[in-house]
Amino acid sequence: MTPKFVGISSNKGSIGGSVIVLNVQGIGSADTVSDITFTDSEGADKSLCANHSTIAYGKIECRTNLVSIPAASEIKILVDSSAPAEVCANTNTASC
Repeated sequence: MTPKFVGISSNKGSIGGSVIVLNVQGIGSADTVSDITFTDSEGADKSLCANHSTIAYGKIECRTNLVSIPAASEIKILVDSSAPAEVCANTNTASC
């Protein structure tokens, strides 16, 4: 099954960093999440997480870096370094 990024448990954090959980259907302990990124105000992809791990089937926990993320930023999940990044697939993009 191809992973499908459908939401974040909390899309609000603090500039001091937060722990968030990303809901990614189809992701499991055997999958390698290479990076989770956001688009900064200049359009460049930056790492969102200081560290991350798959905590359960379909759930990735991320301790965010100490950064401010623009509201219009796109969150991407790179599951395998050779596969394209997964962007929010939820029709309600506010969930991501």
